[in-house]
Order: sequence, then structure tokens, then C-alpha cells
Amino acid sequence: MRGNGIAIMTGLLRWLAVQQFRVRRLGLSVLDLVGRERDRWALWVPVLMGIGIGLYFSLKVEPPLLTALTGPAVIAALLALLWRLKVGGGYIALGLQAVLCLSVGFAAAKIRTERIEAPVLEREIRNATVEGRITGLRPGSDGFPRLIIRPSSISRLPDDKLPRGLRLSYRGDRKLLMPGMTVRFRATMMPPPGPVMPHGFDFARQSFFDGLGGVGYIVSKLEEVPDGDGVRSPFDRVSIQVGNFRARLAQRLRLALPGEQGAIAAALVTGDRSGIPPDRVQALRDSGLAHLLAISGLHMGMAGFAIFGLVRALLAAIPFVALRYPIRKWAAAAGLIGASTYLVISGAPISAQRAFIMLSLVFVAILFDRQAFTLRMVALAAIFILLLQPESLMEAGFQMSFAASTVLVSAYEAKRRWARGRPKRGSFVMGAGEPLNLTHWFGTKFTRYVGGILLTTLLCDFAIAPFAGYHFNRFANYSLISNLLAVPVMGTLVMPPAVLALALMPLGLEAWPLGIMGVGIDQILWVATGVAERNHSVTSVPAWPPLALLLIVMGGLWLLLWSKRWRLGGVAGIAAGLFIAMMAEQPDLLIGRDGKNIAVNTGGEDLDIMKDGRKTYATDTWRRRFGATAADERVASFNCDRLGCVYHLADGRTLVHVSDSRAFFEDCRIADILVTNLYVPKTCIGPALIIDKWDIRDGGAHAIRFLDEGYSVVTSQGVRGNRPWSRGS
Repeated sequence: MRGNGIAIMTGLLRWLAVQQFRVRRLGLSVLDLVGRERDRWALWVPVLMGIGIGLYFSLKVEPPLLTALTGPAVIAALLALLWRLKVGGGYIALGLQAVLCLSVGFAAAKIRTERIEAPVLEREIRNATVEGRITGLRPGSDGFPRLIIRPSSISRLPDDKLPRGLRLSYRGDRKLLMPGMTVRFRATMMPPPGPVMPHGFDFARQSFFDGLGGVGYIVSKLEEVPDGDGVRSPFDRVSIQVGNFRARLAQRLRLALPGEQGAIAAALVTGDRSGIPPDRVQALRDSGLAHLLAISGLHMGMAGFAIFGLVRALLAAIPFVALRYPIRKWAAAAGLIGASTYLVISGAPISAQRAFIMLSLVFVAILFDRQAFTLRMVALAAIFILLLQPESLMEAGFQMSFAASTVLVSAYEAKRRWARGRPKRGSFVMGAGEPLNLTHWFGTKFTRYVGGILLTTLLCDFAIAPFAGYHFNRFANYSLISNLLAVPVMGTLVMPPAVLALALMPLGLEAWPLGIMGVGIDQILWVATGVAERNHSVTSVPAWPPLALLLIVMGGLWLLLWSKRWRLGGVAGIAAGLFIAMMAEQPDLLIGRDGKNIAVNTGGEDLDIMKDGRKTYATDTWRRRFGATAADERVASFNCDRLGCVYHLADGRTLVHVSDSRAFFEDCRIADILVTNLYVPKTCIGPALIIDKWDIRDGGAHAIRFLDEGYSVVTSQGVRGNRPWSRGS
């Protein structure tokens, strides 16, 4: 018996030794593969920084500033010590560099939060007198503008608690409103609201980093008052002048192009989308053309390269200049100046800033005779943005923009490597007096142009599809067709005439290029409307867990950033993310952040929604996040009166919402789940689950899953934690 035990133990130790050798060998093999990809290491710097930023935003408590700064300092000191002593293998230094990138991203996010932090309204303030300066105008979903106000005083609020900015809805005449005006009015204000459901979009976090400490609506007329303090800084003075110029330019475009043509022209040039009819915006979304309204890489690239091409063509037409001077670099400098001007005119939104940085790197590469379109340029742009605005990593615009850029540039580099390995074909040269071979032209140039647009659109659709599904829960099924028809129009009849109109506007000659631009806008709207009206133009999908998107993104980056065959392992990550997304289970019950709205997941095409009679942002978001496809909301299943509502669930449980305290006596006896925005008396002991005003105040929106025994409750505040942007909402 003892001999058998010794034999078993010996065999186990031998097996462990073999497994240890295999693991060690696998580790050495992985390190060898990493070493062979040395030229691709730099591409992972922004990815590692992004992971550090993501770790910061995933925390439930705010870390100390000293802790965030200590990490990069200690790791940098270790790297310097290793380099000084010339000890440690190359892979040890590589590992420390990776951790350094992580810690730099984490520290950048913390520093940004400390720098931007400002007072936020702690409670709702009704009918307060506000005096402040208009710093901007933003479009609203209802067609009315949102005024960005820098308040100088708010009645019933101490000066030390004044927020840096307010976003207020205004339904009056906006024609006389200009940035820089100091106005007085009465308004109702509240803290920026949090998510309408756990893991939903956090408007409060976005407002925090936008410098907005309150939102609300104006309830009186605006009264312009003298600005006694004056403009306090040169930056404010320049900002106000630029804002006034943009407002006058948008008004001039609307006058030159009446109706929706002028509204869209103003959106494409100045970023002001407030005049576009809501039905047109919806058509553009359903057709997959909504990106044409956002000033991003497409617009910045078309404007910059239109100037680049025009200047280069003009200089090439002068033989004396073309043969003696680097006209390509001159054109690149002109394109850089033009792109900078367009950035200022557009109001420099985040998407335009990203596009400008990437376009600037392309033009700078041309100036220094470097390869313009490389993944290193994309990585450098990402590093620059993540250092300056780490919060942009959490935004859909950043994710979709860099996903599309990475996929396109990766495809371009792969095509270039493939072309280097192919034998060169003889080029077509037309002899003197030989007629133009139209068949050859259409068979080569035109086919390449259409094929290039088709391939670019297809790659972009694949790149942004996971983010569209995660953030917006919808896919535009015919976006490939609509972009194939609309993007060439955008590149020929819209953006080049817009650039020319801006150049001719000081001479008063902008009418005819704007006329061409109007024709192009009509064509794009015709495509958008026609595609959106087709059956099944949009597919709705339920919400995904964050882990699904993370796996898809990391799998895609593994596939694109490495160059050897082991990059194909990224397909496994993408497949795992898609599997988790498809298998994700949705909550059975949702409760709004004010306790007045309830949605029951019936497992069908729509939700059973109890609400206070108004169409709300919360209920619209719930339907979208659940992938609801029914045309109208279902409300008949709730039996409601003045005291509350009763709903009988499919498993036999009874859900009760109490809106009047007189209903507690009866409802506490019949309810299995009791929800109310009131305080529940201690004598109410019948329901197995009670969500009352205390829970709503502390937890915000609730998502509840029914278990065989009991309930699983997740709150939006529990997901967000105690962070600077979550304390007032």
C-alpha cells in the first residue's frame, strides 16, 4: 500500500514537472513571437493607455491623486535603474513599459478629473433668477436651442456653489441671441441626471467633463444687461468673437439656402444642427447616413484634401513654379491651414478635434517626406487625444472614429504590402493624336473609384457595427447602399462647393457654389429618405454587457495591430464577445430614477410600460435598449387609478405601484413587489421586495431580475459608485 502511494506521488510530481516545462516552453514561445513583432510594439501604447483609463472610470470610489501619480513615477524610476545598471532582460523592461503605459493612462484620467472638477447643483432650484453670459448655443432634439450659460449669480445659491456652466432649454426667439451676451432671466435648474438604467449612458459624467453643473429650462424672457465685469481674459474674448462669427455665418447660409438645405449646410459648415427637421434627422439615422451631419473625419478630410488638391492643381498649372519648387509640400501647408480654419468655424467639437489631429499628422508627414497613412499616425493621434481628453475613450464618437480609422489604415497597409510582392504591369500610355479609350478608362479608373468607395464603406460598416449595437442598439441594414450613393455626392457636390463658398464669401460671390451645394444636399436627402422608407431598414438589438464589447474590441485590435499569423487569435476574442452579446439576459423589471416609470419585460416585441402619460426619454431609452420593435408602447396591462397601478406578472406575482399614501393599507397586503416614490410605512411588511423613495434617492434607476427564490437588484448608483460626477444625480 505504501509502495503504491509512493508510486502515485512520484507519477504526480513527474506530471507536474512535464506540465511546468510545457508552460515554460509556451511562455518562451509567446515571448519569441512578441520579439519578432518589435516594429509593432508602439501601436499598443494607446491601447494600454486606454486600458488604464478604463480602469480609472470603472472604479466605484475616487482614487487619491497621489496614488495615481505614484505609479508612473515608480515604474519610470525602475526602468531608469535597469537601464543604468544594465540588468534585467529585454522582456522585463518591455513588461515594465507596458505597466508604465497603463499607469500613465490612469494618471491622465485622474489629473483631468481634478482639473475639470467644479461645483454641481445639489438639488432642484425652481424659478430662480439667473444672470450670466451666453457662451454657446447647442441644438436640441425638439428643434429648440440649448443655451450654454456661464452664470455670475443665481438667486438662493451662494457664490461658492455656482456651477461653471449651465445648459438651459430656451423656446423663445433665438435670432437675436449671440455668444458673449450677458442676460438675466428666470429658470428652473437641477443637477445633470444620471443613467435611466444601470450600465446606460451617463449624461451626468458627460456634463461633468463638459463643465456643466446644471441643466434645466428658462421660464421667462431674456433680458440683456450691461456686462459690468467685461471679458476677463483674452481667451474669452477670442472665444466670443469666434462664436459670433459662427452664428452670423450660419445665419448667412440659411438665408442663401432656404429651408432644410440651409439648415444642413449650416450643420456641415458650422456644426449648428438646430434647424434640421427631426424627420430628416431620423431618416439619416435609419439609412446609416447620420455620420454626414457630424463634423468628423469625413468632412475634415474632404475639406482639407479639397484645398490640398486645388492648391496643388493651381501650382502645377504654372510650369515655372511646378518645376522648381516643392508644390506638394506647399499644398500640404495650405491644406493644414484650411483644416485649422474649418476646425475653428465648426466650433471644434470633440469629433472634429480628433479628425483634425489625424489630418494634421498626414499633412505634417507630407511636409517631412514621411509615409502619411500608417497605423503609427493613428496611434499617435490616439495618444495625443487620450492625454488631453481621457474621458473621450468612453464616448461612442471616439470609439467609432478610431475603429474606422484603424481598419481602413490596416487595409491600406495590407494592400501596400501585397502590391509590393506583385509584378508590375505595363501602364497604359496614350500616344500623340490617339483618341481616348473610354472603354479602358471605365474599365480601370471608374471601376477602381466605385470599388474603393464600396470597399471603404464595407470596412467602415464592419468596424463601427459593434459600437452601433452596443451604444445605440440598432443597425442600419442598408447603410452600404446608402453610403455608396451618398458619399460620392458628399465628396463632389457638397464639401468642395462649401470650401469654395467660404473662400468667395468675402467677395459676395458665394451664391453659385452654394447653389451647387444645395443640389448635392437634396440628392443626399433623397437617398436617405428612400432608403429609410424601405421595409426592415433598421434592425434593433438588445443591450450588450460591457464585457462583450471589450472582448470584441481587444480581439479586433489583436487581429489588426500584429502582423504575423498569430494575429488570427483575435478572431477567437471577437467570437467570444459576439457569443456573450447574443446570450445576454435582460432585466425582468426596470424602475426609473424618479420612481414614476416602470417597465416589465414580457419577452415579446415590446415592453409593458407604466408611466405618467407623457412620452419620456427614459421610456424611449428602455425600449431601445431592450431592442423593442413594436410601433407603439403597450400600456393596457397596467390596471391604474388615482392611487396607483397593479400589474399581474406571468409567474403569478403581483407588482404594485403606489402614487398615493392612502393605497398602502390595501396594497401592502396584495403586493409581492411594491414600488413607490413615497416613503413606505414600517407597518408595510407583506411585499417580498419594496422599492421606495429612500431606495430611489440612494440607488437611482433599478434593474431587477426574478429568481426562483428572491430577486437580483442592480442600481445605477451601485454601478457608478461614488465619483465626482455621480454625487449630485
